[in-house]
Amino acid sequence: MTEIGVLIADRRSSFTNKLHFLLDREGFSVGKARTCREAFDLASQFHPAVALFGSVAPRANPVDTLTQFINYCPSTSVVWLTPPTDTDQFLQAINLGISGVFSAKTKPEQMLPVVRAAAQGECVFDPDFLKRSLSKYVSAASPRYLHEVSFTDFERAILCKMSDGLSDTEIAAEVKVSHVAVQVHIRHIFCRLNVENRLQAVAWAIRHRIRC
Repeated sequence: MTEIGVLIADRRSSFTNKLHFLLDREGFSVGKARTCREAFDLASQFHPAVALFGSVAPRANPVDTLTQFINYCPSTSVVWLTPPTDTDQFLQAINLGISGVFSAKTKPEQMLPVVRAAAQGECVFDPDFLKRSLSKYVSAASPRYLHEVSFTDFERAILCKMSDGLSDTEIAAEVKVSHVAVQVHIRHIFCRLNVENRLQAVAWAIRHRIRC
């Protein structure tokens, strides 16, 4: 198996040690950091394909930390493991272009498929956790704005299935079209919403109560 550089930036020793063991057993190369400085130093050494960002020291503004890291390592897929309860910060991080969000309660063994998907450039997230995290920020969009984006029924259905955490392949099977056709429709959705990735589109759908 081709080695994939994975940086685990988290102060929780039990979590990082178990995840390191699991990733190492799968053939991944792993670096561990407990502080922001260590995370940046390791990133400069082996340019990880994926960075899993949890709670690191010092406790600075987490969005500022993510912004600096993304600017420093633009080709690294960043997955956030401990988003703050502040919904505005949460949305700021999503709009930065992070590749995924998961609860801090996510178990190490659950992160293996997440790392594989993020390394392939996919957006990964726990749909239930994302919906709960944005629930306080849900508001009805103005009729004028919804009219401007004006999804087709098919695009709305695909966006709903994306919000439920389905992959392109799973969506294609459910709506009975080709995988390529689903990807074309998703690109159209991104253009309509002026977003860059799946996570941003799903966050928009949750905030604006888009339903099938």
